[in-house]
Amino acid sequence: MRRILLVFLLGITACNNPQNNHQQNQLTDKQREQLLKEKKKKIAVGHTDSTEKTALPKLEIQFTPYVPAYPDLGEEGLKIIQSRLSNIIAKFGVSGNPSDPSFALVPAINLVEKNITATAPTMFENAYEITFYTTNLLDGTIFSSASFNLKGVGASSAKAFINALQSSTLDEKSFGKLLTEGQAKALIYYQNNCDKIISRAQTEASQQNYSSAFLILKSIPPSASCYSKASPILQDVFKKKIASDCSKLLNQMRADFGKKTDTGGYNETAMSDFALIPADAPCFKEALKEYNTYKKTLDPNARARLSQQEKELDLRKEKQELEAQVAIDGQTALLNKYEKDHEYDKLPWLRKLVHLGEWDPFDATSRINKK
Repeated sequence: MRRILLVFLLGITACNNPQNNHQQNQLTDKQREQLLKEKKKKIAVGHTDSTEKTALPKLEIQFTPYVPAYPDLGEEGLKIIQSRLSNIIAKFGVSGNPSDPSFALVPAINLVEKNITATAPTMFENAYEITFYTTNLLDGTIFSSASFNLKGVGASSAKAFINALQSSTLDEKSFGKLLTEGQAKALIYYQNNCDKIISRAQTEASQQNYSSAFLILKSIPPSASCYSKASPILQDVFKKKIASDCSKLLNQMRADFGKKTDTGGYNETAMSDFALIPADAPCFKEALKEYNTYKKTLDPNARARLSQQEKELDLRKEKQELEAQVAIDGQTALLNKYEKDHEYDKLPWLRKLVHLGEWDPFDATSRINKK
């Protein structure tokens, strides 16, 4: 018993030993940071923080941020709003992929309180209510909405709004509800307007705007009832797009065939180029002829590898990359088309939705800008 007590006392003494404390004080900031991380990690094991945020829902439909032109907001303000919306959407796992830009997330900004200080220089202390809508810009269908209150100070009304937006924290839960409700109603929209959506894509395809047609059909989410009806048409449009780009693929194949390799002339990329050319494409016969000529130039080992690749080649990656590029081209084309043909900013329903009344700081015709 005395031995146990002695060991215990020695342990306490060692813990309180100034030398040990001195050694701890000798730790670098980097070492302390590492020890702190390890301690936090140990504490976190098997422990769930009651304040932990609920997992955000993952969505299928991407609403493209669209900010109507506000004359006094300027490019800086437009970019900030669009960037803020894109960052929020990204948290729900739906950004980064091109989507039909007619399905949009539109902000309507309402100036609810305006105070101009008597200081030098004059400052604007404004309060805003900003309402976000998920909508189809082509026909004015509104799927969902959510409002947020912001306050900001700046040397102008536009600067006050920019500062309000930058300093605010938009509630993710409310935004999640906005997007979730928007998606639910958008899926019903796809169901009720399936034939019209497919017809719009077919019209684009008939005008050889294959990228636009592809994106319209590609944007239909798998859970929509319209998806199964649109899928075969999507594949047909993709084949027509590839056929229209046949010469481009053929030239790429030739370029890859000409690249030297360390495997007796065998070139896997060239094989992939050839495999992407449909059998009914205009240049297929020419491509097949050059491909067969290419095979004859290979040594036995390279020819064996090519033969194996012909049996096992997985074109999913190549096809996905090609589809992604087609979708990007389609989004650019559709944005240009919609903005030109429909003149979003002049649509009566949209202007009514986002117009902010006589104190609208971003409308050149408002009373605040006439003073």
